[in-house]
Amino acid sequence: MFLLSGAWLAADVVLTLAAGWGELAGRPFRLESSVLVAFLTTSTATVIGLFLVFLRWLYPQARALPEAPLPTPDL
Repeated sequence: MFLLSGAWLAADVVLTLAAGWGELAGRPFRLESSVLVAFLTTSTATVIGLFLVFLRWLYPQARALPEAPLPTPDL
């Protein structure tokens, strides 16, 4: 889980830097600003979602037990 999230964030950093410098691996690289914003937004939301799913699986919340009706005295 940690490696997947780390790789995802590393890809974000690499693409952001490549878009800023205009070069990736010695080749010209250009992304439209709307594409870059969409990529960063969706990848950030995905990483946060993965962490939330993982944390909820790792630390489940205690479920409230339904209240049982009180016994009535037999008369």
